[in-house]
Amino acid sequence: MASSDPCEDVCFRYFSSTRLATRKILGCLDPSSYLIRILWFLLLIAWGVICLSVQGSSAAEPNFMIRARIGQKLVEGQPLNWSAQMVYLLSRDGQLVTFAPDEASDYEKTAPKFSGYSTAKMRAGLYKEFGGDYEISGTRHYLVVHPKGQKDLWADRFESLYRSFVHYFIVRGFQPQEPKFPLIAIVFRTQGEYQRYAIKEKSYLGANTLGHYSPRTNRIVLYDSTGGRGTSNLETGDWSQNADTIIHEATHQTAFNTGIHTRFSGVPRWLSEGLAMMFEARGVWDSRSYTRESDRINVDRLKEFKPYAAKRRKPGSLKQLIARDQLFRRDSSGAYAESWALSHYLCETRPQKYSEYLARTAARPIFENYTAKQRIEDFETTFGDDWKMFEAQFLRYMGKL
Repeated sequence: MASSDPCEDVCFRYFSSTRLATRKILGCLDPSSYLIRILWFLLLIAWGVICLSVQGSSAAEPNFMIRARIGQKLVEGQPLNWSAQMVYLLSRDGQLVTFAPDEASDYEKTAPKFSGYSTAKMRAGLYKEFGGDYEISGTRHYLVVHPKGQKDLWADRFESLYRSFVHYFIVRGFQPQEPKFPLIAIVFRTQGEYQRYAIKEKSYLGANTLGHYSPRTNRIVLYDSTGGRGTSNLETGDWSQNADTIIHEATHQTAFNTGIHTRFSGVPRWLSEGLAMMFEARGVWDSRSYTRESDRINVDRLKEFKPYAAKRRKPGSLKQLIARDQLFRRDSSGAYAESWALSHYLCETRPQKYSEYLARTAARPIFENYTAKQRIEDFETTFGDDWKMFEAQFLRYMGKL
C-alpha cells in the first residue's frame, strides 16, 4: 500500500529497488550469512538517511528510530553512528547500546523521529530492574531510585540542583535545552551494592569513589555514605557527607542533557570537570541564597591550586591542559585544581566568552576525535591567541583569591 506521505513514498521505492538489486547480486549466497546480515542492517540505516535527505534534513545527524533484536533483548532507538564493525544506538531510555551489525535480527525502521520513553515507561523499567528493595520517586525532570522511606531526602534535592543549574546559565545568556528523557539517579544503600552495580555496568572506579555519572548509561549512581544515619542532617540542609558527590555528578548529568555539553563528542576533560567542580561551591549551586563573590569559590580546590601553582606547575602548562587530557594521568590533583581555577576565572571575568566556548565545543560532531590542534584553535577563536598574556592574567587573578 502506498504511503500518504510523498517523501515516504520516494523512500519506500528507493529501499525496495535497492533491496531487489541486492538480492540479484547476493542471491547465490546464504541469506543468513555474516555478510548478508551486515548488508541488510546497514541498508536499513541507509534507507532512513535517504528519507531524511528527501525531506530536507541533515543526513549527518539522522533522527529516525529503528528496532532490532540483539541476542535475547529487543532494543529501539536512534542510530548515532555505524559501520560494518559497530553500531551505536541511542536507546529510548537514554542509554547507549553498541553491537555489531551481524548480531542484529528482526530489524525495522519504526519512526521518522526519535522520541524518548515516557516517565511511566521509564519508571516501570526501573521497578523491573531494581525490584522491591527500593522505591522510585519522581519530579519534573528526575526519577530517583532510593532506599525505601527516603523520598524526601533525594528526589527534591536532585530537582533543586537541576533548577539551580539552569538558572545559572540562563542569567549568563545561555539557554539550556529540555532533556529528551527523564534523568535517572540511583542511590544505593551501601558501598558494596554500589560497587557491585558499577562492575556490572563496566564502570571501573577507585575503591573510595562515592558516586559517578556514566555518559554511556546517562545515569548518576552513588551510595548514601551516611549509611542511612544522615536523615536529620539532610532534612536540615547539612548534607555535606553526600553533597559534593551529588552536586558534582548531577552537574555532569545536567550539562550533558541540556546542551551545555554533548555526549560522545569528546568534551575536553578540563572543561567538563572544571564546570562540575565550579558547581560544588554553594554560591554557584545555590546562588539565590549565597550571593557574595567569595561564596562562588570552591575553597577545597583553591587550597589544592595554591601549592600546585607555587611548586609543581610549569610555565606555559595552561596550553597543554587545553590541548590534551594527559595532565590528569600525570598529576591528577594538579589537573583537577587547575581545571577548576580556569573555569572559575573564565566564568567570573569573561562569562559571555565562556558561554560561547561551551556552545562551540557542544556543537562538535559526535564520535569524532577532537585533536589537540582543534582544541587549541577553538580556544584561541574564543579567547585569543596571546597565551603568555592570558596565562599571566589568569595567574594574577588566582593569586589574589
